Amino acid sequence: MRGRILDVAEEMFSKNGYDETAVSDIVGGLGVAQGTFYYYFDSKEECLDALVVRILEADYATVEEVVGMEDLKAPEKLLRVYGIRIRRRVEHRVMDHLHLEENAKLHYKIYRKRFADFLPLYTRIIEEGVEEGVFRTDHPEATAAGIMLLNEMVEMLDRTPETFGIRPDVVGPLQEQIERLLGAEPGTLEGFADLWEGLHEEQ
Repeated sequence: MRGRILDVAEEMFSKNGYDETAVSDIVGGLGVAQGTFYYYFDSKEECLDALVVRILEADYATVEEVVGMEDLKAPEKLLRVYGIRIRRRVEHRVMDHLHLEENAKLHYKIYRKRFADFLPLYTRIIEEGVEEGVFRTDHPEATAAGIMLLNEMVEMLDRTPETFGIRPDVVGPLQEQIERLLGAEPGTLEGFADLWEGLHEEQ
């Protein structure tokens, strides 16, 4: 039942916004009494926290597996991590709604947790790239943080329910900026644009 509650909550938070969704809406969607909700969660806020954890834990496990792949070079790992992030946004539409004003609280919670959890993984990839000689930075963690912040800012451009995903005209410049932050040669992240084009095709 806890999982079902989270499923319905995710759907309603995405559709109506966190602030506009009441506990009564969630239990109404489930066809159960409010007592059932409060058996698993003390509040709507706690339900939101659980939803954030569920989405990001699934992402983290997959990304951690990629980071540990010894047969992949750092640029390939970084591209795969982007691919995972894009795929997750297709599977969990709530992630696309984060940038809408009515979902500001959900956006903040997910962003804060994602940054804290994923920064060490991005940093490991960049450190490996430095060892391989393809990335050139004396500050891998700061570079990783810069890339993550850049991703968030670019994804906030031109966001409406009808145009989910990054704008096609900024994909190329985004790749260039990431390569510059990494101190990498132009084209090191070849295939980056193809990942985003795949996202647009699925809209």
